[in-house]
Amino acid sequence: MKKSTTISVITILSLFFSASLQSNNTNNSKNGKEFSYFEDGSIKYESNYKNGKLHGEYIIYKKNGEIGKSYTYEMGKYIK
Repeated sequence: MKKSTTISVITILSLFFSASLQSNNTNNSKNGKEFSYFEDGSIKYESNYKNGKLHGEYIIYKKNGEIGKSYTYEMGKYIK
């Protein structure tokens, strides 16, 4: 019973901390920052979108909070 309660709480929290985006386009394209989180609530990755395409930094974090990898995109194209 305790295990199922823990799993339910984690599931609810993961839905609460799921990606957050702004959609300012009439075709519902992604615009703005998107975040994904580890089960403990720390950031797993953050990305930026413009008109539905990756634009700006895409950062992947390690579980300890350090940056693991960082990429730069411009309108969906990998820059560095």
